Amino acid sequence: MRPLSTSAKALGPLYRGTFLFGIACGISIALTPLYLDAHGFEKEQIGTLALLFAAGLVAFALPVGGIIRRFGGKRTLVGTLIGYGLCVGGFPFMTSFASIAGIRFLDGLFSIGVWVSS
Repeated sequence: MRPLSTSAKALGPLYRGTFLFGIACGISIALTPLYLDAHGFEKEQIGTLALLFAAGLVAFALPVGGIIRRFGGKRTLVGTLIGYGLCVGGFPFMTSFASIAGIRFLDGLFSIGVWVSS
């Protein structure tokens, strides 16, 4: 068996990071409805927020390719990770349905940016 090339070795941290991000997203997607339910949101509102998250995914899925071509994968990944982190960090401080709706849309937008750029 021949040793891995330098580029193949560089993929290890990327794969581990993407794996951990996937676990974090799964936990976030599972806990968000529970959090919202505990804070008095109705089932229809929770469903609407899930729809807005998915809309963010769809809205940015194609444009992110152009952004990666223009700025590169690493810069796009760093930018979208920062945006995702701000969304996750800011979510508990949102008090109105409209503010949570906006942050859920941006959460979906940045999430797809992370997945595509990584």
